Amino acid sequence: MVPESYVVQKPQDWDKALAAAFFWQIAGELKATAKAVGISESTMQRWVRSPWWGRACAESRPDWFSHLTAESRRTVVKAIQEGDSDLALRILERTDPQLAPPAQRLEVRASVQQLIASLPADEVRRLRALPEDERKEELQRLLGPGGIDG
Repeated sequence: MVPESYVVQKPQDWDKALAAAFFWQIAGELKATAKAVGISESTMQRWVRSPWWGRACAESRPDWFSHLTAESRRTVVKAIQEGDSDLALRILERTDPQLAPPAQRLEVRASVQQLIASLPADEVRRLRALPEDERKEELQRLLGPGGIDG
């Protein structure tokens, strides 16, 4: 479990937390998100590990983003059905970690290693004790949209 001092129970400025959550989902980078929102990197790290972070991410994702994603998927499917094999390969490389180019897989592994190195020892033990699917889900939550490859 994360030490009490490392978790923010409730942000002082919910709108700023929503802005951070939205930017985090788009940029996927902690440092850039903290800078864009005007908070310290350590505050951003504490926010991401806080119990309310998932709710902030959900609230910050506007309806238009879901609509845009759905429309984009339909366009991609149509292009692939029409024989755009380059697009099909690029999509597979980005959506299936096992098919990702080696450099991308290494970047993801490095991100996971950096995250684990930044966590307190008791939090690392807690993560290691989780079943694999729960551990992967928790690491995904902690890493943000950049993702993991298991």
